[in-house]
Amino acid sequence: AEVERARTSADEGDLGDARRRLAAVLAASPDHAEASALADVIHRRLRASELMDQAATAADEDRWDDVMALTEEAKLQDPDVEDARGLAAEASWQLARHATPPTAEAPPPMSAPAPGPIPEAAAPPPRSRSNTWLAVAIVGALVLAAMVAVMSEIDFGGVTTLPTVPATTAGGGVTLPPGVVGVVPVAGVTPDGDGRDWPPNALIVDSFNSVHPQPGAAPGVTAQWVVGYDSSALYLFAVVADATIDIAPLAQPDQLFRGDSIHFEFGGDPTGAASLRDGDLHVMLAPVDPTSFEVVAAINPAVDGQFVAGSARPEIEATAVWSEGGYVIEARIPWQVLGVDNPTPGMVAGMNFNVSDGDGSGGLQEMVSSNPDRTGPNQARPETWNSSVLLGG
Repeated sequence: AEVERARTSADEGDLGDARRRLAAVLAASPDHAEASALADVIHRRLRASELMDQAATAADEDRWDDVMALTEEAKLQDPDVEDARGLAAEASWQLARHATPPTAEAPPPMSAPAPGPIPEAAAPPPRSRSNTWLAVAIVGALVLAAMVAVMSEIDFGGVTTLPTVPATTAGGGVTLPPGVVGVVPVAGVTPDGDGRDWPPNALIVDSFNSVHPQPGAAPGVTAQWVVGYDSSALYLFAVVADATIDIAPLAQPDQLFRGDSIHFEFGGDPTGAASLRDGDLHVMLAPVDPTSFEVVAAINPAVDGQFVAGSARPEIEATAVWSEGGYVIEARIPWQVLGVDNPTPGMVAGMNFNVSDGDGSGGLQEMVSSNPDRTGPNQARPETWNSSVLLGG
């Protein structure tokens, strides 16, 4: 009976009471197997909690190596230990940010004809340019221009002319209407910022609709995406036209959308979904700075009908390449991170493709989307989202 009371206390979070009860049992019966096993669990949970307290202290003192070591040890002691401050993710980001950059050259330019221009709609109006751009423009200019050249060979008219594609779930076909994005099968794509490994049939997704603060206004920034998949992950390559640098609030991963970043909503078939469902996600990727290829990725999940603060997701592999006129982000997002177990051709997901421009002080100046209806209130209404479909090979 006393062991059960201890278990109840542990389940309710009163580990001190549970430990006292188990100590009394073991004092009377040192060989009590059930009490001994539970006492070990309690000890590990208490130790993990102590380690997280130490990690919090280390974070306050900017000792990020210690934070990483302490949070890892805490997870070994108790895989379910609470990390309410997101210390592990912040330590990972801080260590990556302050690491000595590798002495690697930018990815080589693609073998392509003379670059073709981005369509006029994609070019933002002239804006003031930071001198920092001039110092780093060469890092990504060739890659960006070459990728645009490849894109210019593809019809920019959207996905309205796509043929019917197989839908294994329905046993028939899916015709892609306006606003539905085709996600193409890919093989051998690596998230290194070099688009030469993308198939030529990758379809352009335009983010040209200003949705904040003035929906319908002429966009100051734009993005064009290609999106693909294989059995392990979703892939994207986004070319962003943005003439100024307004770094996202990287120390607040759940707020990345407030600065220069790309992001998308992701969830099941949005048809008829009037409110957010458990499993809906807001996935954000923000470049760190023009001297680096690094990207911070984070996900805010939906809980009880609203998106809540999430955390950085190091499982997402991404690279940023900069130019004087913007940047490229290429990413690999494991299906497991998105909550998808078995991606198959014909699978429909809700997705909006968005790009943000910061105001230079940690706030959001403008958001532009593939979906003109992607306003703030409509983010919580999946039935207003665009859809995407996995195309067959």
